Amino acid sequence: MVLDIKLTIFFLIRSFREGDFELYRQALTELIPKFFANNNMNYARWLPIYWQDMMSLDQQNPDVAREFHRGNFVIHKSEREFFALAIDQAHEQNNQSSKVMVKLLG
Repeated sequence: MVLDIKLTIFFLIRSFREGDFELYRQALTELIPKFFANNNMNYARWLPIYWQDMMSLDQQNPDVAREFHRGNFVIHKSEREFFALAIDQAHEQNNQSSKVMVKLLG
């Protein structure tokens, strides 16, 4: 079970790195029952709602879905392949850089 969870998380990370929205949705699909099985109640409660939003995005908002399928659901900090980051991870890196600059200047 642990190996299965790890592989699913690796698929999720790969979807971010490659900007592959279909792989992202597939990884979310596989994660939902694992959160229930491991009694992660907040994730188990809210991930199915988020998943439903992501699965219905093509019908609900085709313009956003088109951009997500082009890989614009992640941050591309470089033109190199496999260098995209999840938005929250890019935000954390930006915060860390700001803190380092404050230390250097202050």
